[in-house]
Amino acid sequence: MFFLILIIDVVDQPLNVTLPTNLNAPNLPKLNESQQNALLQVLQRPLSLIQGPPGTGKTVTSATLVYHLVQQNLNAQKKDSIKRQVLVTAPSNVAVDQLVEKIHMAGLNVVRLTSKTRESVSTHVEYLCLHKMVCCCKKEKCLLVIYFLIFIFFCLRFLRGCQGDEKKSDSCQLPTIKG
Repeated sequence: MFFLILIIDVVDQPLNVTLPTNLNAPNLPKLNESQQNALLQVLQRPLSLIQGPPGTGKTVTSATLVYHLVQQNLNAQKKDSIKRQVLVTAPSNVAVDQLVEKIHMAGLNVVRLTSKTRESVSTHVEYLCLHKMVCCCKKEKCLLVIYFLIFIFFCLRFLRGCQGDEKKSDSCQLPTIKG
């Protein structure tokens, strides 16, 4: 069965997007030719993988990618008034911290989520962590945080496969937010 799956040709399905003329992001190092090629490929595909040995600029390329995805979302929002967000993950806490730092350097609003057990661990980006923002926020900022949490919930709901018209189950209900 696996053999049959492996020999099926996969049709390349490039996305219909307007590519940026300047591939670099503000306040980040300029991309080299290989990074620029990777960025162009990723922006035109529904699913991509960027890999390479340590020190080859994967984090800078990824942060630049996020910058351009946000720009594409803002352009789309001007056309249809639909707000879009970008959700970023990484395989380790250190990788997330490095990526969050670069995304913030590019001038984007970013919130780093941590597990409850990691809230006591000090990092160089803890000022971008949600639990730190909630502790020191004022009423108007708290509303923004609550909206962000609701957005994260809907992202997780989508990733779990819940549908809006589906009978509500424990995994598809909004968590209670106590103020």
